[in-house]
Amino acid sequence: MSGTRQLIQYSFNDEGTKFTASTERLFAIYSTFDFTKLAASTAFGGVRSINCLHHADLYLLVASGDKPGASPRRAKIWRDSQLIQEIALPSTVEHTLWNKTHLVLFTDNQMFVYELRTLSLKATLNHFPGNNCGALAISDSNILCYPCPNVLGQIIVHDCKENRLLHRFAAHRTEVSRMAMNATGTMLCTASKAGTLIRVFQIPSGDLLFTFRISNTNNSITSLQFCAQNSNYLLCGSGKNMWSVCYLGEKTQRSIDDIINERTLETTEEGDF
Repeated sequence: MSGTRQLIQYSFNDEGTKFTASTERLFAIYSTFDFTKLAASTAFGGVRSINCLHHADLYLLVASGDKPGASPRRAKIWRDSQLIQEIALPSTVEHTLWNKTHLVLFTDNQMFVYELRTLSLKATLNHFPGNNCGALAISDSNILCYPCPNVLGQIIVHDCKENRLLHRFAAHRTEVSRMAMNATGTMLCTASKAGTLIRVFQIPSGDLLFTFRISNTNNSITSLQFCAQNSNYLLCGSGKNMWSVCYLGEKTQRSIDDIINERTLETTEEGDF
């Protein structure tokens, strides 16, 4: 993008062949091979988020609301340089999440689950007020996990395809701040606001598989991510300039401490790691 306008948001598609970027005036789509601009539009003014969905050349965008007709309460489906669908919500779209078959739109206290092929509404769910959207996860097997809206530290497991509650279980004593699920939807890792521990649960049963101690004092877990190719590896980033690579291995009858291998990579002052 030319000029010095502030970058609001950027993201890559699943294959890493394209990336999107938005400013307070426009959004654009680029090729990662030669950085050719594939498309751009100023029709919606500022765009607070734009993401490539699993379908080829299908993008979901939410405007900032600084231009008439571009309300942040409307999620827009955009393809081939034109708007093809709008989804209106009762309040501002705060976050979006999707897999190959479902789209989830979040407002400040509700989630709206849509079938991606038809964009028909499948479910409306309540979530924890003020959730920072890092405590949400969906798998390719259509399992959605999120904090219980009225029980602190509890996780709800929801089947998007069948639109039914699978399970709820206690994960932490305090508010869940981060979570991530492996691609198959069989394991969920979580962290609380205390940030001292991360836990890995079997899904949908909620059985505790592993506990990793990241810090002995209060800490801020900034990111959690399973390795896409091998769910035995888990990456955790924290606010203490620290990355932890956790190896899960095979669950045996030994104690959890005996089968945990953790390698911590501390960043330098320059931020290298």
